[in-house]
Amino acid sequence: MALAGSPGGAGWTWRPVARDALLARAFHSCTELRGRFYLVGGLPAGGATAPSGDTVVFDPAGGQAVRLGARGGPRRSHHDAAPVGGRWLCVVGGWDGSRRVATVAALDTERGAWEAWSAAPGSRPPAGLSSHTCTPVSDRELRVAGREGGTRTQRRYGSVYTLRLDPGARTYRYGTPGPAPSPVPSSVLWKSAGEQNRRHSGHSRTPAPASPRTHRDYDSELALCPVLPSLSHPTAARSLPPLHAWHHRKGLGKGQYSTCIFQKTQLRPELLHIHSYKEEGCHTASRSGHCAALLQTPGPRPGHQLLLFGGCNSAEPEVAGHWSHGKLGEEPPAAPHLREQLARLVSTGQGSRQGPRGLRHHSCSVVGPFAVLFGGETLTRARDTICNDLYIYDTRRSPPSWFHFPCTDQGLKRVGHRTCLWNDQLYLVGGFGEDGRTPCPQVCILDLFI
Repeated sequence: MALAGSPGGAGWTWRPVARDALLARAFHSCTELRGRFYLVGGLPAGGATAPSGDTVVFDPAGGQAVRLGARGGPRRSHHDAAPVGGRWLCVVGGWDGSRRVATVAALDTERGAWEAWSAAPGSRPPAGLSSHTCTPVSDRELRVAGREGGTRTQRRYGSVYTLRLDPGARTYRYGTPGPAPSPVPSSVLWKSAGEQNRRHSGHSRTPAPASPRTHRDYDSELALCPVLPSLSHPTAARSLPPLHAWHHRKGLGKGQYSTCIFQKTQLRPELLHIHSYKEEGCHTASRSGHCAALLQTPGPRPGHQLLLFGGCNSAEPEVAGHWSHGKLGEEPPAAPHLREQLARLVSTGQGSRQGPRGLRHHSCSVVGPFAVLFGGETLTRARDTICNDLYIYDTRRSPPSWFHFPCTDQGLKRVGHRTCLWNDQLYLVGGFGEDGRTPCPQVCILDLFI
């Protein structure tokens, strides 16, 4: 394969290490558990609407793939999966060939058997999910981000859910996680009217007076989430003073109205309730085919934040969760050598505040302070939409920087693929190739040349 990278000598490529027809699929899940990659479902070819129901286990150490003989596996594509308790592989949502679902199926890797888990009492699952993300935030808790939908339609905004799993009872619960562990830093999530006026008036030191807010403003502005409590009950929420009073109680100055960096949604004040903070009420921009990265925040006592990339025309990431120092129960695997190589690679490039615009169905893996994105489909052009670009999001400094490493090798184009981190190496598995229809049977490793 051709070497991609800068003319100064640094470069990268995907080096094939295994090939098996069992691995040829796209829009599947690929999850590392106990040193094995578990591939579940997916589409066997471009244009197919019926997802596969098989499960393939790939041994990266031996380079061998075998089909799991367990019956009752879920027929899914455009789903996600996550390990739970070091034993179970939980498949969440996806397309079953006729509709979107939000159910959970679990593979007990010790017994080699699929189990259909049931919703716990009080669970409030979405109607259905596809092309969403599931990120482990503790041993038995996932943060799910995606658009709710049914057979033919989806909502015009995204939602964030907390999914709690109970392997002992074989149940799952979508519901209320309670208040956020800690507020997102004001420099990230909050904007004041004074700051916005300074930006629009050439960074003047004297802010213009903040104009009174109206309900129309909330249609065109950013959604109130994820760390805001709800407004007062529906009748009182029709007037803005309760919101103003809430800001004074939280120590915000007059005219400082909380607006999250999330893009426009259909959220209106009169639809919010005061009863309790509900994760189901957290709305994001309408995203599908995005990725999620759980990354550390810079500082002497770093916390974590969950960022969503892509899946819409915007190039801006969104914060889908924030945890203060020591609050997160799930840490990404260490990869010191790969982390060092990525740091050397980005040192040869030119960082930018602007990330990839209109990218979806790409892959994303977290390596220390870096989020590594590859491939996908771009929404910015009508032809030649399948990509083979490598993007690295570097959070070591504030503000974070994007690094773009393009590639001219058409054979590396992928969409609907997955990347997995294991043994200090990043693996590329499956996906459709350049034509967007032919599944790739190869497993590759990311090679960096510095």
